[in-house]
Amino acid sequence: MFCKVCIDCPKSRDYNAFVSGTDSFRLQTIKSHAKSEKHVLAENVARVRENPERAPMNVAMRHMTAGVREKLRKLFRTAYYIGKRQLPFSHFAPLCQLQELNGVTLGETYINDHPCKNFLSIIDKCLKEDLAEELNSANAVSVMPDGSCDSGVIEEEIVFVKYLCGGVPVTDFLSLQPVPNATGAGVKSAVEAAFEDVGVEKVASAGTDGASVNTGNKNGLVALMKEDGMPWLIGIWCVAHLFERGLLDAIKEEAGLGEIKDLLQGMYKHYHYSAKAFRELREVAVALEDKVLKPVNLLGTRWAPHMYRALKVLIGVNFRPLYTHFDHTAQSNTASATMVGRARKIINQLGSMKLLLLMHLMLDILEAANDLSLHFQRDKCTLSSASDALATFAINIEALRHGHQGNLHEFILDVGGPGADRQRQWRDVHLTIVGSVDAALHEKKRRYTESSVQNRFNHFDTDPILDAAKILDPTEWPRNDVPALAQYGGSRKRMACIQGLCVKTSNGPASAISGNVEAQLNCKDDFPNLCLLAEVVVTFPLNTACCERGFSYMKKIKTDWRSSLDPATLSMLLRITLGGCAIENFDPDRAVDAFWAREEGQRARRAEYMERQRARRD
Repeated sequence: MFCKVCIDCPKSRDYNAFVSGTDSFRLQTIKSHAKSEKHVLAENVARVRENPERAPMNVAMRHMTAGVREKLRKLFRTAYYIGKRQLPFSHFAPLCQLQELNGVTLGETYINDHPCKNFLSIIDKCLKEDLAEELNSANAVSVMPDGSCDSGVIEEEIVFVKYLCGGVPVTDFLSLQPVPNATGAGVKSAVEAAFEDVGVEKVASAGTDGASVNTGNKNGLVALMKEDGMPWLIGIWCVAHLFERGLLDAIKEEAGLGEIKDLLQGMYKHYHYSAKAFRELREVAVALEDKVLKPVNLLGTRWAPHMYRALKVLIGVNFRPLYTHFDHTAQSNTASATMVGRARKIINQLGSMKLLLLMHLMLDILEAANDLSLHFQRDKCTLSSASDALATFAINIEALRHGHQGNLHEFILDVGGPGADRQRQWRDVHLTIVGSVDAALHEKKRRYTESSVQNRFNHFDTDPILDAAKILDPTEWPRNDVPALAQYGGSRKRMACIQGLCVKTSNGPASAISGNVEAQLNCKDDFPNLCLLAEVVVTFPLNTACCERGFSYMKKIKTDWRSSLDPATLSMLLRITLGGCAIENFDPDRAVDAFWAREEGQRARRAEYMERQRARRD
């Protein structure tokens, strides 16, 4: 026995015995099916097909007057402003009252925090539908998860996705999910819940930081996802993390590095926690006719950019006022013995020729490293641009070793070069030279410039997938060698990787694949697999900086005063903050329609309800 009404309705086909066929002819079975949710849905769909005017959306729209619609549009815009600006829901009512004082008519219904949350949930639903449509139409989707604790001491996993839209790689917020436990399996369940929340399943690659919970060979996130039906998954270690670890490996054995870090952090704490000390520093700068900036904190997500800014502020701006202020403190009769001892230590360090040479050398290295680190943190960073930026960094470091340029070279010219004299002067400060610093300086330059930073990225050449992707990078093609160019990419190993990657990440046969990359390359019919590979390669998740930026917004939304926000509400607000358009470009019509056409019992009072109640009482 079959049910023709259910067969004609796609939403009623799953797990329906009357669609696949049943051999039960009992009257009770037929009555139960007639009352079932799926059959009722199928009947409603059939009625709408016969008479489209009876559709719930059309019926609801006919009952919504122009005035009511305009009020709802204003309320939705106000709610969107609350969500986009990371404001509490309780600000909604005062903001509506302010608009009433300015002559904007909003009515009396929905003017409290609960409707504000409902409005934002509908806007969030519309954003999720748009994202799901884009992800399902993309041939390759990459995932970038990362974990952190919020102000409510709840471990959250934030998940971003990267895909191709309009021929351009786009990074979007997917979802925020609580983590059941801090293991690879726990993170995997959170990532799966994030994809289920939006309604997307396909993943081509995963970008993570270097934590073992993500990159472990047995129980890491990537390994578990490969075992669970995704053998094609490409795991990529965040290049920004890799670079900073390589840079730290290159200089961590330098004894002077710890001294510089302690000096910079000590000066930051000295002026950060003492308004009196910073006021005196500003007064000294005014007397010297110099500028002064607050010393920079070294502690941050990326230590290299923080240390670069701290050195730049110290050497480029604050050196003379700082030295003068600490020199005055060391000679003061009113300062405590602890303060005097600290000041004497700092002026000895600032007056050391050896330490200043090392600081200028570190500034040159970190200046090049800062540019590379910022490039690695861009959302549009691709495999080709990352390789180019790494090559540029290697050239800049080599130039520092052999060339006559940079902050170190200028400093040596200013002080006259290290030599036999025990005294040199720089910015009116007498420098002390202990021993021969010339040979030690050249040894440090050689050791740092011949570091193993590039060795951290050897997998660009050794990984078969990343190596196969080079076929799309013209800078990697053989030059001035026609036979080599004709055979480039034809090796059995490389072509096997390309074919396997294309087949595993597609939703169907290669001939059925289409996408924006193919349209731009105009080779859809001739080279469908190559076009798919191009889409996969440009969406490689080379960094997880988007996750760290997402956590910054999470801390703005879920503060200590809003620590009771549940993960679902927090995820909703993050989606609006990160994925929503600018406030001036927000169009509330779609959300208003979705709100008005909700099922009976899900919609709150009509927008004119309070006005009618008041009129009846009057």
